[in-house]
Amino acid sequence: MGSTNLEYTFNQAFFGILDGKDITFGPNGEIINSDIEKEKYPFEIEAPFHTVLDNRLTSHSTFLTGKSKVDLVVGYQNNHRTENEELTGVKKGYKYVDMTLQSLTYNLKWYAPTWNRFSTIVGSQGMYQNNTNNSGAQTVLIPDARIKDFGLFAVNKYQYQAFNFSLGARFDSRNLDTDETNGLNYTIPEISKSYNNVSGSAGIAYTIAKKLTLRSSFATGYRSPNLNELTSNGFKLESQRFEVGNANFKKEHNQQFDLNAVYANESISIEGAFFVNTIQNYIYIEPTSTTVPSNLDPTNSVPLYEFKQNKAQITGGEATLSIHPEGLKWFRLDNSFATLNGIRTDDDSYLPMMNPTKLTNTLFITLNDFGKFSSSVINLTVASTFDQNQVAKNELKTPGYSIFNLGISTSYKKQLSP
Repeated sequence: MGSTNLEYTFNQAFFGILDGKDITFGPNGEIINSDIEKEKYPFEIEAPFHTVLDNRLTSHSTFLTGKSKVDLVVGYQNNHRTENEELTGVKKGYKYVDMTLQSLTYNLKWYAPTWNRFSTIVGSQGMYQNNTNNSGAQTVLIPDARIKDFGLFAVNKYQYQAFNFSLGARFDSRNLDTDETNGLNYTIPEISKSYNNVSGSAGIAYTIAKKLTLRSSFATGYRSPNLNELTSNGFKLESQRFEVGNANFKKEHNQQFDLNAVYANESISIEGAFFVNTIQNYIYIEPTSTTVPSNLDPTNSVPLYEFKQNKAQITGGEATLSIHPEGLKWFRLDNSFATLNGIRTDDDSYLPMMNPTKLTNTLFITLNDFGKFSSSVINLTVASTFDQNQVAKNELKTPGYSIFNLGISTSYKKQLSP
């Protein structure tokens, strides 16, 4: 006994890229738009722009086998991405990137019968991907490649009074093969890599008087290097830098410990979380403070960035406070705070490109219904980003800023005549 749902999705999108080339400043500091075609072709897509063509087919099957259940999700996706860059006299520019990614995935889960407060899920996940660079494009971002993933996992949960326990284990395997691929003024060599890993997790949650829940967990995990980190060796227009990868990178593996507390009643909701993540062979990209000739234009020197691998520790915390007084149904104030710190444990220096501390406050005011208008809400948000002074070598400090947003929403009801 069971059922199967089949879904097909098609999407084609064009994304223009704002590069600011048409914006200049006059002698008195006034902004001048020098795009002479703005009025003549107001809706025409001009280079630079991205085109994404996506076909997706998904099958979701559920089978009932006595007191257990089996879920199987199988999917196929064909993603065709192109990028056109500017070329004088040609509105559509020239083809900078043209690549097709085909993915075949499956996700199989068996929900075992509940036994003596124990619930168990056993499953397997897998993926096959094939990336192809089509002819006619100037640049190769990542090489022609094939990736094969296979995973096995089991999760067990146990409930006893106000306690919930969980225990999980997982095995992962990845095989990655690339072809020798020729880019503009450089060649990406052929590589073949295999990565295997066993990881696990354990967690506990304790609920006090149904209003306060305390959680703690410990988990290990892994991540294999991606194609960009392994094979980069050229100038990237998107980031305006020359990136160099390393084909000898090892897999990342980590150990994470986290704490979480949630309290909620009729007038207030509070949540806080803290984590410590220790990572071996952490992969990151950082500036070198030097320049090299661009492979797209050897007469132009561009910043050099290199992917690196080191031991690292990332710690962070989040807190949310929502005030919604029981006697003031029209009022709600949401507040959230998040902070992050990342260091290389070899020398305690900061990791590059870490997110700065952020604070977000949102006020919601619900108005009474009037006339044919109902569910009217006014919201005001202030999103503040703090100064980032914890920067890596050759990385610039960034000043803080705030973004204000005002929104109004409502519903209008009108009965149509028959």
